[in-house]
Amino acid sequence: MKKVAIGIDIGGTNTMFGIVDSIGNCLVKKNILTTDFETPEKLIITIYKEVQVMLLSLSDVIPVGIGI
Repeated sequence: MKKVAIGIDIGGTNTMFGIVDSIGNCLVKKNILTTDFETPEKLIITIYKEVQVMLLSLSDVIPVGIGI
């Protein structure tokens, strides 16, 4: 299985997240509006669920990077 890393960038307007392989190829990415969520907790729950869907076909996840 391919080793991958998760990257998350939470901005004031947009939140972007994706999965890259060990040589930097973006395998999948998604963008959502940060302002669509009433609370930070609801945003984090949505990110978690979306990343879980992305990972269904991947394994061996290595570090997660989050920029806020």
